[in-house]
Amino acid sequence: MAFCPQCGKDAVDVFCEECLRAQTPLVADIKPVVLQHCTTCDRMKVRGSWTQTKDFDRWFQNHFVFAPNAVITHVEFPFPVIEPDAKEFVLPVLIEGTISQRIEPYEEEYEVEVKISREACDRCALAKSTYFEGFLQLRNPKEEVVAYIESTVRKNPDVFITKAEDVRGGIDFWFTDQKYLQPFVHELRKKFGGVVKTQSKLHTYDHQKSKPVYRLTCLIRLPKFNRGDIIETKDRLIKISQMGSRVVGFDLQRRKNSSIDCPTDDEVTILESEEVVISRTQPKSMYLDPDTYQEEPLAHQVTVEPGSTHPIVFDAKGKAWVARKLPDEFKPFTQ
Repeated sequence: MAFCPQCGKDAVDVFCEECLRAQTPLVADIKPVVLQHCTTCDRMKVRGSWTQTKDFDRWFQNHFVFAPNAVITHVEFPFPVIEPDAKEFVLPVLIEGTISQRIEPYEEEYEVEVKISREACDRCALAKSTYFEGFLQLRNPKEEVVAYIESTVRKNPDVFITKAEDVRGGIDFWFTDQKYLQPFVHELRKKFGGVVKTQSKLHTYDHQKSKPVYRLTCLIRLPKFNRGDIIETKDRLIKISQMGSRVVGFDLQRRKNSSIDCPTDDEVTILESEEVVISRTQPKSMYLDPDTYQEEPLAHQVTVEPGSTHPIVFDAKGKAWVARKLPDEFKPFTQ
């Protein structure tokens, strides 16, 4: 039986377990820990690159130099909560392992001082700059569309609007990524309708990369009409329920749901409806003119209660159409 040369107890590997653990801790050294943390978001810099703090565990453990013979089975520490003005914090660390195969794994506790270095990460620095690669020129702007643009871009961590400028007829948005901008403007047209034009213009020459640098301008002119409007276009009367690359709504002449390609503003007349009383439906549907109180014919037959009030519109030929879907007209959608 071998004895520990230091205390005389039974040795397990030259020394006894107690002396061996005292002389050879699991951690031989801890490198200085300096956390580069973004002043705005929750990102940190690891090996020269900015990354999410979810990578903190692996980065932090790389600062530990374990003993040559140590077998580490578990490393545990809480995720740090970094106060806005903190310059340093202490992180408690629990390490489980063994220094010898003859000794069962045991735990050691450490307290590690972490210094904080603050600076803006590449994304936040870009977001606060005036850098841009392209313009999105929104004309005939609508609150719904502006809100959609801002919220959609905000969800993409790699793209920013560095400036939004009110101009005559609309708003100009400065985008930091033209590769994102070009498909995005077509997505807007598909969702909200309108006319899109794009143009790429030489901005400067990058002598480092030996290539020209272009700036992209994307114009989207939204239609002057909105959901809920009644429009006359190409001899069609449509009460709009959905808008995009196609306009979907109720065809007041055909008296059924329908869809058409989104027309341009110069192809459209927006009609205003007025409330009238339907005086009778047989043998022909008639309404009372609110000015003359004379009966006038509707352009189509209706099955409603005489004396009931309904909105009507007049087409370019002066014909009157009931400007909403009537109870017996709720039919499946057709093209």
